[in-house]
Amino acid sequence: MQYLLDGGLLVLKVNDEKPRNEYWAIRAGRFQTRIKLSGQVIVNLDGEFRGDALTGTVVERGDDAVPFQLTRVPKPSPELLASAPPGRPYPPAPKASAKDFEGAYEMALPEKIGVPLPLVVNRLVCKQGACLYTIANDDPTEFKMQGTVRPTTFAQARYALKYAMDRKAEAKAEAPHLAPLLDSGASLAGCIDLELEGMRAPGMVILCTLDRDPWKSPAVLLMGSILSDSCRAASCRYEIIPLVRRR
Repeated sequence: MQYLLDGGLLVLKVNDEKPRNEYWAIRAGRFQTRIKLSGQVIVNLDGEFRGDALTGTVVERGDDAVPFQLTRVPKPSPELLASAPPGRPYPPAPKASAKDFEGAYEMALPEKIGVPLPLVVNRLVCKQGACLYTIANDDPTEFKMQGTVRPTTFAQARYALKYAMDRKAEAKAEAPHLAPLLDSGASLAGCIDLELEGMRAPGMVILCTLDRDPWKSPAVLLMGSILSDSCRAASCRYEIIPLVRRR
């Protein structure tokens, strides 16, 4: 699915003639979160409103379709609002470019989120404006490197890192591979958007550099949006995937 997080709210466009500005909860596959319906075309849903519910399918990639259900909720998720409160002015994000990220990175990381073992090698190779991300022996996912992230996106990414650092003990227990990062006190130096082909969703997946090297070698953080209405010990708003430059 594709979403845009704008001012702390997930924004989604539904195929409906009437303009909407309401909060809804969405279930699609194993994901559940809250959204704000508006006029921004982020993902096209095919379905029918009946009272306070909308059911149907959403095209995720290519011709694949995922069943979904929307139900009305009274307010947006407090966790999403905390990551970037709406109405607050944000300074420009630090300038970053594709050249800042060129190189090959890897790290052995948990195969399943929230489960420390087993570990599988994650690889990221960035060059000539594109990044290939591979987990174990799976087919690689290709991203196009875009420009500097939006101010609100950078604020949300900083929030995600601070969230984990503020809960260091719990975060280490859930994600031991983040220990060097959490102990380092590192901050984000700059971030760019990564875009899947045909899926323009700023802030959905981003790539960030750090102001120091927790692993004694240059590292990047691949950060993917968490489509969930709650936070875990080690993550909120973004899942943090550290990758270290190969020597």
